[in-house]
Amino acid sequence: MVKASRKVASVKICAVFALVFVQGCSLVKVGVSAKRPETPVSLTLSDSLKITTWGAVRINQADFFSASFQIMFGEMVIYIDPFVINEAVRADFIFITHAHPDHRSLTDIARLAKPETIIICPRKVATKLKKSGLQLQVVKPGDVLELNRLKCVVMPAYNLRPVFLWLKAHPVAAQNVGYVLNFDTGQRLYHAGDTDYIPELDRLGRLTVALIPIGGGQVDNELRRCGPAG
Repeated sequence: MVKASRKVASVKICAVFALVFVQGCSLVKVGVSAKRPETPVSLTLSDSLKITTWGAVRINQADFFSASFQIMFGEMVIYIDPFVINEAVRADFIFITHAHPDHRSLTDIARLAKPETIIICPRKVATKLKKSGLQLQVVKPGDVLELNRLKCVVMPAYNLRPVFLWLKAHPVAAQNVGYVLNFDTGQRLYHAGDTDYIPELDRLGRLTVALIPIGGGQVDNELRRCGPAG
């Protein structure tokens, strides 16, 4: 989740904890942000690989840029943490990083899944989905999956510092995850989920693209390219 100024960040933290601790409460309103562009924003990395985001969402009075992405690899359709998705094609694979509702949206999963869709997720998410009738692949940090034309390496994702007193939004014990998708074209995509810069990230190696949580001043839908990683 993007964190802005201290005042805005506090609002967003409150929104997150409201979602985590009072799921289903009618006071929590989730929808499309007025700052979302009319059409999704895409980054084409090659003839076979394209990444798309639908842009900003709104929780109560807070706008933020979610961790939700669609990845098109040839004819394969992948979603990671789908959340407030507009019209979209059905998924072959849906990857969920953790159980917070802005990453694990039951509504979006149901909308995007077809009978043969495989949901890759940590155990806490699988518990939420066990009555869905969907195909679930439960993972934990360190797992490696072979999925058709890609190999998925499951990374840990956690916070190093608490957000309030001793409470961490994403503790190690939760076994939240990120994913490295290694495509058979040699391209490597990393989706961090919600994590700090943890020691395990030093072992990632060179990546084609990294989708990571950042702190920023405002919600921004403009597409930018980072410079080469060191």
